[in-house]
Amino acid sequence: MLVRGIAEYGHGSGMMILHQNGIEKDMVKSLWQEQKTSVNLDQFCSFIADDSEHNFIVECSGTMEQMEKQIDHFQYISRLMEDWAMKRFHVLTADEQDTQVYYR
Repeated sequence: MLVRGIAEYGHGSGMMILHQNGIEKDMVKSLWQEQKTSVNLDQFCSFIADDSEHNFIVECSGTMEQMEKQIDHFQYISRLMEDWAMKRFHVLTADEQDTQVYYR
């Protein structure tokens, strides 16, 4: 699997990194410090999309409790998911608790 972009949106930093040749786990910290830019989800999706049949977005917006506090953000993410599906992205989603378990 080739990871070509990482973005923090919503209650994250509002930044993203994109890398044409892929982002290895040991590269994330240095790329984040040196090449991060303000997040633009349209640019992000256009960049990571390619001609393959399997483009994935892992969406980790948070818990239902957080959703209730940021309704506008989650309505925006919901609209984006529809757009991503039309562009043939597979969208994997996890709540914050699942994400914390993964990163520990």
